[in-house]
Amino acid sequence: MTSKRIIMSFTTPPSIDDIQDLAQSILENFPDELLAAIEDVTLNVEDFPDDGLLNDLDIEDEFDLLLYFSGAHHNGVVKSSAQDECTLTLYRRPLLDAWCDMEEDLGQLLTNILISEVAQSLGYEENRIDSLIKSTLHQDYGIAS
Repeated sequence: MTSKRIIMSFTTPPSIDDIQDLAQSILENFPDELLAAIEDVTLNVEDFPDDGLLNDLDIEDEFDLLLYFSGAHHNGVVKSSAQDECTLTLYRRPLLDAWCDMEEDLGQLLTNILISEVAQSLGYEENRIDSLIKSTLHQDYGIAS
């Protein structure tokens, strides 16, 4: 597999493709213990969540949802058939707002969000999630700021 170096210096906000590339790079180096839950994950990036999902989750502000994980193992539910696709959907505009508010590296923010969501859906405790995030952030994903 060839390594793709992602340069995260922007004069304009990162595009959907930029976010997709960065998230894919993070997932390729995901902690081994979480990989089994997302082995066949489909990664999507959209600008905003749709109204139906926001209503289902009882979320009023579209900027409050950064990522939605559905499918295998989500909330303790194991995939019951091949049709139950495992998906991670990142929402670009809410992510960019969070990035600006937190003044954190975008790669670090995405790593934190992705690991937290998957680990929480598997029932991991907060201290274990924090440990996974810290150890993962010390790896090189080919991301330069």
